[in-house]
Amino acid sequence: MAAAGVKVPFGELLRQGDIPTIKPPVVIKPASSDNSCGVTLVKNVADYDAALKTAFEHSDQVLVEEYIELGREVRCGILVKEGELVGLP
Repeated sequence: MAAAGVKVPFGELLRQGDIPTIKPPVVIKPASSDNSCGVTLVKNVADYDAALKTAFEHSDQVLVEEYIELGREVRCGILVKEGELVGLP
């Protein structure tokens, strides 16, 4: 995605007990959840622990990503078919 010019946030995958290194604002989300379940926008360090707790209630791994303010979120399902990326309708 980044090679195509799309802004991609830096992120790190955490397990219970890991200490995040990315400073707010960040988005914290379960690694194996969908539809924004357990996702929190953290704007200050004081809210980090509560957001991690919420995310870990949905998954044993949590993704912490830098927050990039872009405007509207757009989703598109992608699969690999014969080595090519195919966008789903």
